Amino acid sequence: MIPWRRGYSSIGLDVTAEAVRAVQLRRVRSGWDIHETLTVARHGGGGGMDAAEARRIGTALRRRKFVGGEIRLALPNSQLIRGLLEVEPGPDGDALLAAAEEVERTRRLEPGTYELAAWRPTGASAGRRAAVCVGGCTHASAEAWLDGCAAGGWDVAVLDGRAHALGRVIGGPADAEAEGVTAVLDVDSDDAELVLLRGDEVLYQRPLPGEGLMKAEKPLVDAGIDPDAARRGLRQRGLAEVRPGVDEAVRSAWRGYAEGLAHEVEPAFGYARRVFADLTIRGFALAGVAAEVPALEYELRQRLRLEPATRHALLPADDRGAAVALGMALGGGEVAWAAA
Repeated sequence: MIPWRRGYSSIGLDVTAEAVRAVQLRRVRSGWDIHETLTVARHGGGGGMDAAEARRIGTALRRRKFVGGEIRLALPNSQLIRGLLEVEPGPDGDALLAAAEEVERTRRLEPGTYELAAWRPTGASAGRRAAVCVGGCTHASAEAWLDGCAAGGWDVAVLDGRAHALGRVIGGPADAEAEGVTAVLDVDSDDAELVLLRGDEVLYQRPLPGEGLMKAEKPLVDAGIDPDAARRGLRQRGLAEVRPGVDEAVRSAWRGYAEGLAHEVEPAFGYARRVFADLTIRGFALAGVAAEVPALEYELRQRLRLEPATRHALLPADDRGAAVALGMALGGGEVAWAAA
């Protein structure tokens, strides 16, 4: 159920290296509707949320008439423990416990220093080794974010992973009975991550370090185009209004970037098809900063031979980068889909 106060949801917050995006919903007769959205640039270039930044963003939220101070925060992927493990169940046959022990071993974590969810994804092939999805974070990471937010006057009710928020917005319960899986490429400025969803269930996460949108901007900057102009050209409608005659450079940059991303994603698809019996990947969507580049999504769909993924009806058409923040505002539960 969506948490709400006087007819408003909690504020869904998505923090990436370069921006903070916020979404809040209001109750209407048909379910929920968008009350307010906001994107605020970050000045620190990533990292945690300190008190000064939390206060600055809190002031921006109040000016835009967000209601209340309860936050549901999606932690950056870099702060999370996540992935798909193949483990041999222990003597008691508990694959989930075996996965937790594997996380402790590979990440050198001490018991009691982290929170971890583990689940058997639907459709994983049966065999001697069991497929287990894991997601969580260390207490140190969570407390650093909570302390900074509290110092800025925020009440953080929930910490969650970006992939689960995306599951509520892209390929969610409305498609849960449809055949096939949805692939979402979640792109930040520095890194990217592939997420496979069956309905709103997270089946697989594959980090793609160094594959963020800055990789597409680099050849433009190297060609002498101002970094801000290169960013606008990639994420909006080309550079014609900024510097005539360089549209082709923009097209070349995102096409080359799309080719590299497709090259990274295809082996991950192959691995997923080995783990999941009869896996059919049908829908595809971009999330994060790359969602602001519709031409990039089209190019990737053509290269990967996939159809557009279904998105939640509440996702603003002119702010597709808000998917994670919307997913956090929606929270969990069937009522979240009442307005879809």
